[in-house]
Amino acid sequence: MDKKQEIEVLQSLKGDTYFAQFFGGLDIDLMCENIKNDFPIELNCAFYQKAELFKKQVDQEKAKAKERMENFVRGSIDDFEGDIPMAIYDRLVDATSQLFVICYKREQGYKLTEGEIDWLVNEVIKK
Repeated sequence: MDKKQEIEVLQSLKGDTYFAQFFGGLDIDLMCENIKNDFPIELNCAFYQKAELFKKQVDQEKAKAKERMENFVRGSIDDFEGDIPMAIYDRLVDATSQLFVICYKREQGYKLTEGEIDWLVNEVIKK
């Protein structure tokens, strides 16, 4: 399909169509201009800008959730003063990571277990 045919198809989708309900006439016209100018079809279209905004919002919410989880793990480590029962320890590692737990314990001056030291040594050896 060449540019002209693509533009004709897009123009034919304006009006009372499902396509036009989602994209809107202005976006369809802009897509046609983008095709004419060899630009990416979605360039400056409202639907694309909305998608980018939603992606930013999702990323921000993920970051907030991660921070809340990390704060929960920090608080749990502090509650046990670094001497965490294994059943809880495994859950804290699952919620963040082994490295996160070890680093936080180290920052707070809590004693590392032999298992944590072994894990660190094994990680260094892998690299």
